[in-house]
Amino acid sequence: MPKNDAIGGKMIKMELIDDIEELKQQLTEERINIDYLPGYNEFSDIESLKNIKYMLMRKVRKQQSNSIVEDVLFMVLKGIESIFDGKTSIAGMSPNLKGLTKSVSLKMRNQKQ
Repeated sequence: MPKNDAIGGKMIKMELIDDIEELKQQLTEERINIDYLPGYNEFSDIESLKNIKYMLMRKVRKQQSNSIVEDVLFMVLKGIESIFDGKTSIAGMSPNLKGLTKSVSLKMRNQKQ
């Protein structure tokens, strides 16, 4: 029986390592800094691997939430641009907000760096 437990534990570790590698790849593609992660390998204990996976999953969820918020923000900005295009008169004024989306996008990109 102990041999089977060792094999099962090793399989769990390999699955955790695969999950960690996949999450790291996803965050790296999004240019998210993951340099703070502790080192790990196939000899690391299961609890350490679970903690690393948990940290990465939180980062991925945060990134996904930020992406959703940004998408909604840009949809609203594009709507504002189309309404305030300099041609539509509102309360006797014709504001022109063309380029607002691009301006906000640049500011957000600079803030991320």
